[in-house]
Amino acid sequence: MEDLSESILQHIFSFLNFTDVIRASAVSRAWLNAVSTLQCLNITDDFIRPLNSVNRFDQSARERKMLPKEMVRSMLVSAGCFILKAKEHNLQINQFRFKFRGKLSYFVPYLMQCVNLIGTENVREFVLDVGIGGGRLSDYSLPVSVYAAHSLHKLVVRGLKLSLVGIRGINLPSLRELDLSCCQVDDEFFEQLIMKCPQLENFKIEDCFGFRVFKVLGSHPKLKKIDLMKDEEQDYLYCHAPEEIQEIEIREAPNLEYFRYWSNDDDLLEILDIGACVNLKVLDLTALCGSHKLLESVEHLVSHLSVLEEFTLHLFTWIHSSTELQSIKISSDSLRKLWLGFVNNPVDVRVDAPYLSEVFYLGFISSNLSFGTSSIKDANFVKCGEDKISSFYELVEFLKTFNHIEAVKLDDFAPRDLAVPTDLDFFDPPLWDIKHLTVGARYCCGNSYIPVDLDMLKSLLWMAPRLDTLSFVNGFKSAVTFQFIHGNPEINVEEVPFICRNNKVVKVKVESCPGSAEGLGWKKYLFNGEKSLGCRIKQLKVQVMSKLSGE
Repeated sequence: MEDLSESILQHIFSFLNFTDVIRASAVSRAWLNAVSTLQCLNITDDFIRPLNSVNRFDQSARERKMLPKEMVRSMLVSAGCFILKAKEHNLQINQFRFKFRGKLSYFVPYLMQCVNLIGTENVREFVLDVGIGGGRLSDYSLPVSVYAAHSLHKLVVRGLKLSLVGIRGINLPSLRELDLSCCQVDDEFFEQLIMKCPQLENFKIEDCFGFRVFKVLGSHPKLKKIDLMKDEEQDYLYCHAPEEIQEIEIREAPNLEYFRYWSNDDDLLEILDIGACVNLKVLDLTALCGSHKLLESVEHLVSHLSVLEEFTLHLFTWIHSSTELQSIKISSDSLRKLWLGFVNNPVDVRVDAPYLSEVFYLGFISSNLSFGTSSIKDANFVKCGEDKISSFYELVEFLKTFNHIEAVKLDDFAPRDLAVPTDLDFFDPPLWDIKHLTVGARYCCGNSYIPVDLDMLKSLLWMAPRLDTLSFVNGFKSAVTFQFIHGNPEINVEEVPFICRNNKVVKVKVESCPGSAEGLGWKKYLFNGEKSLGCRIKQLKVQVMSKLSGE
């Protein structure tokens, strides 16, 4: 460690909290010299969490409450002294990161003092995260000096007010990354802010309020990514109800590649005008709420984006219309991945995308899905929690849609939904050609987990008789995978408890996550003598494998 150069030490220190950096100065003279020329200050709540768990029951409630307050104040005062000393030696702090998520707005004056001491002449990164608590935002505004930081490359602000009041203007000619969260802004501020950041590449707005129109005007040739999000679960943090975003307009961002609009189900979007973003590759419209006219504009937009590769459209509410949404058409010559979600009512979907390879669909099995000549390799269908399957015939007809797909996932089906009737003469297997099938309950729509038993295996192997792999996933950690090796159909396998129609399975390999075989009830089939799966299937070899131990 003594041989490390000062530049390497500076890089290491850029990842450490300020308290740890100060302690590191005692290691050696070289480390002391590196600390004395430190250019990056990190002050986060990481240094408080361990102390809150040490001797917690030896302190009174008042002492525990005062501990973070005093530590934050002391740390900011120490940081201010460090900045002053650095300026005396003509050293510039070019990165300042402050992050504390507790209800501690009383430390903000010390934070502002540090920002003003640093100045903005050579600073490249500001992260000012004052946190939110008690249903109120901070009463403090972003320091005026930050608006004129000519060399600033990255600005992250959370919980502060952003306003044109009291400032001469905004001038951030070098800003490349802008991240605003839980900030109070208005339409005029947004318009001026974006126009004065010509080098902007990444722009993220999360849970901000006070504006109804989001416009990107002026030339932004380097803008690559825009994230515009509002989480309905965050509404309680605001002193008043956040305004709805009614209009989105992006005029001159020809190189924009990623746009995401993720709102809650109360925002009624009236205008979405981003057709000028001709190089858009990812378009995500989650929880979109609007009219049929808006949807028509979205359909037109997708069909005219010549390089679009991924498209997400989730409609959770559909209001201001006398009729429910009945159908949607997606046309694209470049689309590779498609995510659709309709939870209010069945929506017929027609997709014309010849290069489409991956589909995710959340909705009703009574919907009519058509994928045309798409060469889909992976499809994931999540049954809406409100959807009730009226008959097995209805399920079979729906699953036929996915028969030409190589790998299919069926999520949040109840066990009764997948149970095959005794008399199968009236049906043909709906998934005859697929090779990989995954079933389970991963999206918490209220259905119980899918049991991994012989009855379920019989049902699924009848639906998809030519499977190579069959996986059961219940939750995100529990999984069992069966691998089927198909052999000569002349081999006698009459005693197999699940015989695929017109197909003979001659070997099964069971691959299980550690502990899940027993947890899902497979132990009785694998290890209990006469009931052992290995005893009942004379012509099949059963192996239990562990992904971690390799046993």
